[in-house]
Amino acid sequence: TFNNPDGSSYTMLGNIDGLGAYRMDGTSDLRLFLNHESPFSCESARASVSEVIVDRDLLRQAIQNAIISPSTVGDTGGVEFIKSMGKAYSSYRDKNGNLGTINEGTFTYFCSGQVHEANTFGPNIGFVDRLYIFGEEIDDGKMFAIHEKTLYQITGVGVGDASLIQGGVNGMGFDSLENAALIST
Repeated sequence: TFNNPDGSSYTMLGNIDGLGAYRMDGTSDLRLFLNHESPFSCESARASVSEVIVDRDLLRQAIQNAIISPSTVGDTGGVEFIKSMGKAYSSYRDKNGNLGTINEGTFTYFCSGQVHEANTFGPNIGFVDRLYIFGEEIDDGKMFAIHEKTLYQITGVGVGDASLIQGGVNGMGFDSLENAALIST
């Protein structure tokens, strides 16, 4: 359990099995995403994504204290580099973009994930926004993306005209989804 400066506290769920990070715009802070898998008998939800905000400069100092200085090997020297911790999303949108409800057991076994930067392959090539993408590692699992503080489902047949994309299929199919790679076409 981590006690945030605002007085709230947060306890991570289950086992960590995915990680993504990026430097936050206009700061030296890092935003880390940690995916969680949880046994079916554990806690109230079976999967979640935590967000940890880390002060990069203090993290660097803590690493130096723990590794480089012979008198403090393995000890950060009391340097606290975590600024806050909590759930990485505050809302959920289903495959059609509708606001969804997150209930106990809504998500299962979030697996590996990664951050994809906007315009990864050059101007207007790649995603428009920075996204953290990951999947559920179960039969008929779903793929998700987090942008800002919203979790989006990106699998399943959606509504609308898809005649010009993916052979006329609007959305990705369900599967046991380990990870996703972004490629330039």
